Amino acid sequence: MDDYQIDIQVLGLRNLQSGGILPVKKAFIQFNLKSLVSPNEGTALENIKTQPGPTGANPTINSSISFRVPLPTDPLYCPKLVCTVYDYIFVGLNQPLIGSFTIPIGELIHEIQAEREREIEEIREVIDGLNKIISGEVEIIIPSYNKESAINRDSQDSALQAENNNLIMAVKK
Repeated sequence: MDDYQIDIQVLGLRNLQSGGILPVKKAFIQFNLKSLVSPNEGTALENIKTQPGPTGANPTINSSISFRVPLPTDPLYCPKLVCTVYDYIFVGLNQPLIGSFTIPIGELIHEIQAEREREIEEIREVIDGLNKIISGEVEIIIPSYNKESAINRDSQDSALQAENNNLIMAVKK
């Protein structure tokens, strides 16, 4: 298990429907952090709630939550964050359930890690290419550019060709 810092920007909720007679007043989200860890470790975590938002079925919450949680490194065992939406009615005396959803935290973490690995590999390829240029293994050729002839051309193909003349070409020795 590794500790992960999780940051979530909550923008809002859309198309909420009340389960009762009254319309949705002030919806809020409860993030069940205990759903991410084993019951033994869950005693140390507290669930996080957003503040009750503006009234209506489409509240803009615009909150940011952050927490640190231990998660398994194996993608097979990565949990999902269970989130529950409640309505804040009668100064909080009544909080009926509106709905729930899950956020696949484990899957997102592994997707981000795979993306970072791809980016690192691409950066290494660029660095290798630059090192070849610096060491002289690859020669840089900058083609000449005739500005007057590019202005006099009137077809799109020749304009594109003139743009391509500005490119730097690398040629192996």
